[in-house]
Formats: sequence, C-alpha cells, structure tokens
Amino acid sequence: MKNNHAISSAPLTKQIQTILDRALESHPPSREECRVLLELPPDSLEAARLRATADFVSRRRFGNQAILLGQIGLGTAPCPGDCLFCVFGQSHTAFRQAELSLEEILQRAHSFAATGDLFALFLMTMHDFELERLLRIIEAVRNTLPGHTQIVVNIGDFDLAQARDLRTVGVNGAYHVCRLREGLDTALDPAVRKKTFSVIREAGLDFYYCCEPIGPEHDAEELVEQLFLGIEYGCFQHAAMRRVYVPGSPLAGRGRGLGDARLRTDAKHRRPRTELTRSRRRGQRGLCRDRRESARHPS
Repeated sequence: MKNNHAISSAPLTKQIQTILDRALESHPPSREECRVLLELPPDSLEAARLRATADFVSRRRFGNQAILLGQIGLGTAPCPGDCLFCVFGQSHTAFRQAELSLEEILQRAHSFAATGDLFALFLMTMHDFELERLLRIIEAVRNTLPGHTQIVVNIGDFDLAQARDLRTVGVNGAYHVCRLREGLDTALDPAVRKKTFSVIREAGLDFYYCCEPIGPEHDAEELVEQLFLGIEYGCFQHAAMRRVYVPGSPLAGRGRGLGDARLRTDAKHRRPRTELTRSRRRGQRGLCRDRRESARHPS
C-alpha cells in the first residue's frame, strides 16, 4: 500500500484487509461491510487496525485539520419530545421552564467567538420553540459574531417557510436527527423528522447529522441504518455520539453508551457531503468540541 507506512502490517482476515485497503484508496465501505466492521470485537486486532485506518484516512483527507463548534442552549423546559434518553422529557424531568436573556446569549456568543477560531455556533431549543423570539435572537447573534462564523440551529421540526425565515436572518445550517429508535424511545414521528431533512436541503441550509444516541442495546443493523440515513439525505457533516445517562432517567437501566473503541468504529463511515473540516480561514487549527458525550438531545 502506498504511503501507508503508519498502518501496521500484522495479518488480518482477507475480508477485513480488503475493506481497509479499499478505504485507503478512497472507496467507502458498503452497508454490509459496515455491518461486518461494527460487529468486530472492540479489543480485537481487526478493530485496532480499523481505528488506525480511519484515523489515517481522516487526517489525510482533511489535511490534519479540524473545526471548532460551540453550542448555546437558549432555554430549558419540560419537552413534548419526551425522549427517554433526555433529562428534559416532560414525563420525567425535574426541570422547569427557564430562558437565557438576550444579553446573556450575546455574552456567551461573544465569548465563544472571541479568539476568531469558531467555525459555527449552534443555537439550541427544546422541541417546541417560539419562532419570532428565535428569529430575533439569531439576528442579534449574527450581528455579534465575526462574518466567517456560521450559525446552526438545533431545534424541533419546522416547515419550509420557517426554514426560509431562519436563513433570511442569518442561519447557515441545521442539526437534525432521526435518532436511534425514534418513535419508540421518543414521542416523535420518524416520518416528520425525515420530512424536516428535506426541508433543510430545499431551503439551501447545510444539513448536520449524527448517529446518536448510541447505547449498548443498539446492534450493528440499527447503527448501519442510522449512519446511511444521513448520507442518503446528503448531510453536510456526519458524526457519532454515545448516550450518557443521568441517574434516575428512564434509560439509566440500559447502561452507558459505547466505549471509545466501538464509538470510533461506528464513526468509520462518516462521509460528509462537503469538505467541512477545511477551515475557511487558511492556517486555522483547532480541536473539534467533543459532542459525543452529552445527556442533552432535545431535538
């Protein structure tokens, strides 16, 4: 293999070796190949080589660069999405409604962007949100941030007219996911979630996606379907995120999500539609904010 001296030469099964060799030649694995990779024991030689290959390919593709992302939760409330993995689900939350003032939001936005290295600031609401208030906040935040810093919304489902309103006041993208076991572990309709994916794309917004929230009960078939869903809808950025439960929450009994080894294996097939991790500011370097571990998935 050319220029792959960083990859160990220890023998692998022919199937795994072929998948990894093709990945090194920029050929992504198929659904079935992803299933095979996800079923590898995380402490096996094959899984270790998979992680090394994924790391090598990612660094080569994106010039060893990353992006910085930040997120501000605009408020909290008992959420009608009622996700069993989220501390804000209305059937089990202990939180009451509370909102940040515009002044607090702008202070936090300024703090995030002060170094000039922030690629995108995410603004998050519960599943339900007041559009007019959100538009006012976005417009004010847009006037606070440097021109190169993008705004991404992490909100509930919305229609095309609302998407166009969001874009008009300065939104560049939307983070939206049909989560693992959507409709079973949540009160939301998977079909509505997917409809919002199409709305995001039609409105000309960047579509941020993620395979989440991964728990020990999710098998390879579920993870593959989740991974490819984002790809099929032409996501701008793909990711993987484990579930971290809060003691006493409905899914606490299922245990913590996957360990680092399995999570990196799951992230092997992340294939963003656009070279997102290349900074718009040449020479910019930074570390991606680790969004894999979070107990907050309200939208």
